[in-house]
Amino acid sequence: GHWRGAWALLGAMRDLAVLPNLVTWNAATSACEKSLEWQRALCCMAEMQEERLRPDVVTCSACVSACAGAVQWEQAVCVLATMPERRIEPNAQAYSAVINACDRAEQGHLALGWMAQARPKVSADSVLLNSGLSACARASLWEDALALLAEMGTGGRSQWARGATPDVPGFTAVISACERVSNWQRCLQLLTEMRSRSLLPGLAAYRCGARACGRGAAWRPAV
Repeated sequence: GHWRGAWALLGAMRDLAVLPNLVTWNAATSACEKSLEWQRALCCMAEMQEERLRPDVVTCSACVSACAGAVQWEQAVCVLATMPERRIEPNAQAYSAVINACDRAEQGHLALGWMAQARPKVSADSVLLNSGLSACARASLWEDALALLAEMGTGGRSQWARGATPDVPGFTAVISACERVSNWQRCLQLLTEMRSRSLLPGLAAYRCGARACGRGAAWRPAV
């Protein structure tokens, strides 16, 4: 993997009595992130500090993403939570990674808590918001999902989320949240809204709508 080459380079530099700088360490940390080598990513950050180099937002975000990708949500949360102590402002990538990790661990309420913390600090993008919508869906928080969707886009209710346009994955997540509580009316409304926005619902969205109609005994709309 990429991380092996990065670690080999670090070793070669030390053999030549050349100390890696911040850019080199960040490249190594990012390589570990891409390979989901979360423990090695954290080692990179620890060794940087031993060499009196201060990790920056790139370092920390890569560590958060590495932990999140490896489903080490508690480690991801820990790194993000300590960023302010390091005088580093988390970026959208770090928040998205933690929210996604909490989502995969079925920690929906915790994911929404991080979403709330992100609001005053970063501009929302589609990746961040879709991570939040997915977390809402998995936790059956359909009202929170609908509220978040309503904030998005140029016509949205929130200046914070207007830079992110609702897309197929986002709508599908909200439809899934509504399906989990058998709210078939909302599912059908969302499918209609997708088509009005020239978004083509995928098979997953239609299946969620059909299941919701089946549970609600609304067989005609399902047909």
